[in-house]
Formats: sequence, C-alpha cells, structure tokens
Amino acid sequence: MSAAKTIPPSVPGLVLGQVIGRGATSTVWSAVRVDDGRAVAVKITSPDRLHVGQLMELAARETAILATVEHDHLVRLHEAHALPDGSVAVVLDLAPGGSLADLVAARGRLDGGEVATICTPLAGALAALQRVSVLEGEADVWLRSHPHRDLHYLTILLPANANGHVVLSFMLNEIPHQLKLSAAPSAGAILRLENGQITAALIKGNNTYLGYALGPMCQLDDQLIGTNELGDFAQWEGFNASIPAGKTLAKEVL
Repeated sequence: MSAAKTIPPSVPGLVLGQVIGRGATSTVWSAVRVDDGRAVAVKITSPDRLHVGQLMELAARETAILATVEHDHLVRLHEAHALPDGSVAVVLDLAPGGSLADLVAARGRLDGGEVATICTPLAGALAALQRVSVLEGEADVWLRSHPHRDLHYLTILLPANANGHVVLSFMLNEIPHQLKLSAAPSAGAILRLENGQITAALIKGNNTYLGYALGPMCQLDDQLIGTNELGDFAQWEGFNASIPAGKTLAKEVL
C-alpha cells in the first residue's frame, strides 16, 4: 500500500490517527475530538455506490435507530460530516481491544469455544438491531427474516384507539430504513421486503366494524405504494389492486 493512501482525511473538529478497520466501502480511523480530547472512531464511507446526499441520509437514519437501541455491543453514532471529495465521515464511539482480523492474524485458527465467545455478542447485537422502533403513533410489529436470503416479512397491527398513522424505523442487513403507514385501527398491513423494497403488500384501510376508512398508503424510504381511495390495497407480483370500502378483494379482482 502506498503512503498516500494512509494519509488521514481532514474532518472538522477532529484529529485523525491511524486506520483501525476496513470494509467494502469504508475505512475506520481512530481520532481525537479537538474540543474535549475524547477518543472516538471515524468511519469514512466513499461515494463509490451512493452520492453524498444519500450517504448523509443513511447516516441520519442510522443515528435515529441507534438512539433507540440499547445494547452493550453496539457503539453510539454521534455526528456525520460531508467531506469535499463526496465521502461522508461518521463519528462513533471508539471500541478498544483491536479487531477480529488482528486476532486471527496473531492466533491463527480459532477453536470452537473462541468462535462461540465471539459470535454470541454479535448475535445479540444483530437481534437488537433487527427489532423495530415505533417513532410515531402506536403499533404492534413483528419482523421475520429468512435465514439465507434478503427476504423479510413485516406485520404491523394498529390498536383500536390508533389514529391510523404510524412511523417505524428498523435496520436490515446493516442498512437503516424508515417506514410510514396509513391504515385502519384494529387492522394494519403485511409487507414482504426484498433487497430493501416492498415486493408484496396487503394494507387494510377499511374497518367496517369500527366504521373507519382511509386511503391505505405505505412509504418505505423513497418507495411509495397504496391509494388515496378509501378501502384496502394489495400488491403482489407486480399487480396493484384497490379494494374500495364495502367490497372484498375477490369481488374487486374478479
């Protein structure tokens, strides 16, 4: 590696030290905050896949989600800076102790007990991140994930006293997402998520028993599905079906 590649970038309010980790699109540096001398970590993400606006949006979502998750093996995200070259610097807690790569390089192959010791807290942290946080409104939420595919099922049930609107935040594959749902109380939605997109959905906008109906809508990040027409909405295999209040899905489709 050339010396030029190890020169730390300039980040406002921070003095960067040495590289302490690398990923597919990011490099993590040790750093010290100028104002209080606190040691932190700085993750620099290059704009290879996303432009700076998208990277800053992801950082904002990640900050919101981590603010609601408490776990001993998750670091806090403090702030994000857009850099002149289009990359984004995210300031995190510094976790001392070195990296797994350093451990394997020094020790060689790890035994089963050591692997279990490493994986157990990782699994706990991932489980905490997979939980869904309700930012606005009230809802019971279940998120089920396929063990070997980027396939997830999200079920959202609004209570009878809900106002029909809820905002959720959650992470899938280390990517933060925000979801806004408009659905009837004592009803809700079932969503199939693949590769960060809604690929099938049933949204109940009508509850005949409560005499409540609205236009069922759902927005996952930048993807918006649904209808302004009072009733229910379904999407599957590229087809959309709007079911006006008082009708059934079978009648509408047939």
